[in-house]
Order: sequence, then C-alpha cells, then structure tokens
Amino acid sequence: MSSEIWEHVLEVEKVGVKHNFFEIGGHSLVILKLASKIRELGLKIEVKDFFKYQTIEQQSNFIKTSLKLLDTASQGKFVIPIQPEGNNIPLFAIPEFLLYAEIGKHISKDQPFYSIEHSPFDTVTEVVKHYITEIKKTHPHGPYGLMGYCGWGDIILEMAKTLIANGDQVPVLVLSEYYSPTINLSRVSFKYIKQKLRYIIKKLLENGTSLNKRKFLSKQFADALQFINRKFKSSANENSVITSDTYSGKVILFEANDTLGFEDDPYMGWNIFTGDVKKFKIESDHIGMMVSPVAAKQIAGILNSDLSQMKIEEKQKLSSDQFNYSIRIG
Repeated sequence: MSSEIWEHVLEVEKVGVKHNFFEIGGHSLVILKLASKIRELGLKIEVKDFFKYQTIEQQSNFIKTSLKLLDTASQGKFVIPIQPEGNNIPLFAIPEFLLYAEIGKHISKDQPFYSIEHSPFDTVTEVVKHYITEIKKTHPHGPYGLMGYCGWGDIILEMAKTLIANGDQVPVLVLSEYYSPTINLSRVSFKYIKQKLRYIIKKLLENGTSLNKRKFLSKQFADALQFINRKFKSSANENSVITSDTYSGKVILFEANDTLGFEDDPYMGWNIFTGDVKKFKIESDHIGMMVSPVAAKQIAGILNSDLSQMKIEEKQKLSSDQFNYSIRIG
C-alpha cells in the first residue's frame, strides 16, 4: 500500500510507513475516504481495521495476510506456507495462521513452517484425520514436526500418535501454554481471571452485533466450564483411572512468564514425555504470547536454534514404540 494515498487523503507531506494515522490528522470521516481509495485498488479493508492497524506498515501486513488467507480458502486448502523453504524437518502449527504470523516473520530460512486453518469437523477423531490429510497434501511423507497452542495440544498429541502408528516419523513436538489438567493451581490464579476478563471485554468491544457478542460469551463460558470440569475430574478422585500416552521424541514447551497461576513444573504437569524435554519461559502472558512482537521473536529464536540440527536427511529412525498407549490405575 502506497504512502501517496495517505498523503493525498490527509493532505500532508511525506508520510512514513510507521506514522500513526490518528497522530497525523486522521479521524472517522477521513477513514471513510481512505478506505474507499484503498478498495479502489482491489484491496479489502474495513473501517474498524483502521483502529486496530494504525500505520501503513501494519495495514500492509494485514492486507497481505488477508490476501494470503483468501487465496488459500479459494483453493480449498487448509495448510498455509508461512515459510516453506529449507531442509529442516517441516513444522506444522495449529490452530490458525493469524496466531503464528508474527512468529513466522523471524523463522529461519532453513526451517519450513506451516499453519493449519481451523477444521470444519467437530470430533477429535475427525479433526485429526482431516489435519493429517491436509499436511500430507503438502508433505506426503514424514518426518513431521507439530506445534500447538493451549488446548490444541490435545489435538497435536493425537495427530502424533496417529502418524507414528501409521509408520510416519514425528521427532519433535512444540507446545505453547499447554498444561496438564492434573497440575495444581497456585495462589496466584487470580492473575488468569484478570487476564481473561480483560480479553473478554476487549473482544466484546470489537464484536459489533449483539448476536456476535452472545456467541462469543457462550463460547467463553463453555470453555470456562470445560476447564473447571477437567480440574474437578482430575482432583476429586486421585484413584480414578487415567489413560495416557508416552512420547519419547523431542519436546519444546513454551510457558508464559506471567503464567495462568499454575504451579511451576518442568513438564507443565505432563508425565507423558519421556525423551528430550525443554521448557522455556516467554516474556508475555497467556493471551498475548503468540502474537506479541517481543514474545513471537523470542519463540522464533528458540525454534531456530533448537530445530536447526533436525535436518530431514539426518533424521533418527522412529517407530511406533515412540508413542505407547498405557492405562494407569492409581
């Protein structure tokens, strides 16, 4: 997007890509004119987007991202190549491109990095099958690296188990803010409640219609109830049957420095990882960890360093023994 458009509409000279729209004379009436000019170029931008992306640089990145998503959707594809080049083991991340776009800006040119868009299916079995089908369209054979955020770690583990059972190799898992339901909450759990409330209020202000607000609130309450239910199930009866899978590959765990209020644990509560496990503290909170520029750069730097030796031609032989299903009765 050209700065000449901003200069013409705002009637100012020499607008830089980092100049803030509202600080150089922009207001609601000007937004309408500017949005119209941008649409004349065949680019899509809404009035509300000017409040979120307030510089030419931010708007350009937003438009490029939107075009990439639209192009992918029009082709019926779910896997988006954030950085497709390189000889390292490809890393596939869920749940969506927008969550990993900032990290992708700093990923090494030798590290293939893909995101997978939300699946149209509902059950875990269907979602896992769909995601595996999609990544195999890009890379028909392993090895595969898998990355997931928060509760999507459950899907990542199921994908790894299924891939390995079918003869593929999954030598590395990357899991962000993915806590076991059995981990104890610390006395600072109110931090999470405050963060969640700020997030909900922010989203309510962004969602314009009352229908959107109702849908958003319904989902947030459902997520909260599910979380509480998992906590009660895991702590109410310590002698209950726990089914688990053990994974012996490399595991990279990312934990927000301003955590949810869980007790500090080197495995974030999981006892299923039996191989090389590393946990890194990221300077952020749970909500902003993946999209904050500072946090995203930190995460990308760790991935570049820790995955740099995992070349496809140097892969270790991994069998179905890497993922063992077990039942433990307390």
